[in-house]
Amino acid sequence: MPRYAKIKYGEVREIGIFPDIINRFHPSLTWVECPENVVEGYLYDGSDFKKVEKVLSYADKRKEEYPSIEECVHAILDGELDDLQIKRQAVKNKYPKEI
Repeated sequence: MPRYAKIKYGEVREIGIFPDIINRFHPSLTWVECPENVVEGYLYDGSDFKKVEKVLSYADKRKEEYPSIEECVHAILDGELDDLQIKRQAVKNKYPKEI
């Protein structure tokens, strides 16, 4: 069964598998047949689908590596705030603020 990508502003917003797409949706919606590897977030330029490489800011990279809320709570309850701050500082040093 064919796969279709709903395109909005040049980006894949939804993937659907339909036996017959004609008259299934309002004509203002753009559905394009797509290969198996295409997922939401891909770009579509009218002929080709392209995967977008996500570029993370220093703040996003820090968030991914900072200790979790659960780890923070345990550090507070166990009196290990110094160890927690050492971990946080290591992440800050790894991903310094962008100026």
